[in-house]
Amino acid sequence: MPTVTRMPEGYEVVEQRVGRAVGQWVLQVRCECGPRWFEAEAIGAAHCPRCGSMVYVEIQGRIT
Repeated sequence: MPTVTRMPEGYEVVEQRVGRAVGQWVLQVRCECGPRWFEAEAIGAAHCPRCGSMVYVEIQGRIT
């Protein structure tokens, strides 16, 4: 296995501390009657806070 003994010209090596972050996807839900609200988890259905209808939540642009 070859060993790196020096960097090619033009490269600069900078060391720095690595941290950790936690991310969370937030789902924006919008009823046909207009209002929007947010959910922290994917849901299949919900009650609209404005009109009270039970709405089916279709998730668009889902990343798999």
